[in-house]
Amino acid sequence: MKSFKEIRNQIREDYAQDLDLAQKNMARLAKKESGQDKKDYMAVARALNQGNLGAVKKVIKGISTKEIQADILNVLVGYNDLIAKMYPKAMSGGKFKSGMTVDKMIKEESVNERVTYPKTMKDIVRRYGKELKQAERTGNIDKYLSRDAEEALKHWVFKNEPYVGDDPDDFDEWLDDNLEDIIKGKIKG
Repeated sequence: MKSFKEIRNQIREDYAQDLDLAQKNMARLAKKESGQDKKDYMAVARALNQGNLGAVKKVIKGISTKEIQADILNVLVGYNDLIAKMYPKAMSGGKFKSGMTVDKMIKEESVNERVTYPKTMKDIVRRYGKELKQAERTGNIDKYLSRDAEEALKHWVFKNEPYVGDDPDDFDEWLDDNLEDIIKGKIKG
C-alpha cells in the first residue's frame, strides 16, 4: 500500500507530465498555423513550458479570435488537472459543469480577487472540512482541495508557522505532515 507522500508525489509527476504534453501539443499546433494564430499558440506553449497557468489563462483571454481560444481550450480540456487549476469554477468533481462554454470559462472572475481568509485553523476546518477530509482519506490533496482552501491554509501557515518559508514545496511538505492533525483539531491558532 502506498503512503500518503508516495501518492502525492505520483500526482505531482502526473501533473508535470500533463503540463509537458500540453506544451508539446501547443507547439505542434503552432507549426501548422501562420501569422497571429501561430503567435497565440506559441505564447500558450511558452507559458505552459514555464508552468505558469496564470500566464496561460491571460494569453487565452487576450486572444481576439474565439475560434483559436476554443481550439486551445479544447486541447487543454484533455488535461483536466490543468483546466481545474486554471478555471476552478468550470469544474465540479473532476468534470466540466453542464452548460460550461468557452466564453464562460474565459470570463471567469480572477481567483486573485480580494479574499477574506479565515483567521483561525478552526475556522478553516469549519469552512473547508469536507474537502480536507476527502483529501486526507484519498491521499489526493491536489484533486480534492480547492484553490480557496489551499490559499486559506497557506495564509494561515505563513502567519503562524515561522519555520515554513514561502517556498511552495515547504508548504506542501507541511501540509502532507499535518493534514491529519488539522482534521482532528490538534493544530490550534
